[in-house]
Amino acid sequence: SVLLNGYMQENYKQDDQLKLFDDFTIVYTGSLYAHQPIGVFLEAFKKALDDQLIIKLIFVGLLGESAAVKKVMQICKGYEHNIQFTERIPKREAIRIQQKSHLLLSTCYADLRGIPGSKLYEYIALKKPVLVCPPDNDIIEETLSETGQAFIAANTEEAFQLLKKLYQEYVSEGNIKLAAFNEAAITKYSRQAQTKVLADAIHKLI
Repeated sequence: SVLLNGYMQENYKQDDQLKLFDDFTIVYTGSLYAHQPIGVFLEAFKKALDDQLIIKLIFVGLLGESAAVKKVMQICKGYEHNIQFTERIPKREAIRIQQKSHLLLSTCYADLRGIPGSKLYEYIALKKPVLVCPPDNDIIEETLSETGQAFIAANTEEAFQLLKKLYQEYVSEGNIKLAAFNEAAITKYSRQAQTKVLADAIHKLI
């Protein structure tokens, strides 16, 4: 049996009164490691800005990681005013920033398999669309596809086209539709459900 980290349901209560950011905002949460090819998305982000899309990008909790910040800013030289970094902040505040976003961002761990990343289950709990760029062809892509939250972009051009599509959909419809949204799959990844997996596994041994 595999016991997944999951999420604490009580931390992610939906606030219907919470207003989204005024500008279309993409949020990446947590650390950014050297072997994560964030440049694939950042090049698409720049193309979207050049195409006159009004988009902001927030990296939550990354400001203390100087090498990661330097990498992002080197790639995005000239686009700095559209990017924001925060210090490590209390979890409740980080969740609110993500709840106010229009799109969450996930990127793979190159050449590594079976790495869900620390924020995968948080993204699931938020029930928001997630741009997976580039995908890992593994646990991140599979899990977010199962929950119906994933928009997959394998390269910069695919990410750019997806950004345009999702941005235009939000502007015209007021939201990004998750046609394959799967509430049952999302519930399965809660810690309450995962605790039952553990209990069942123990029960079989006794």
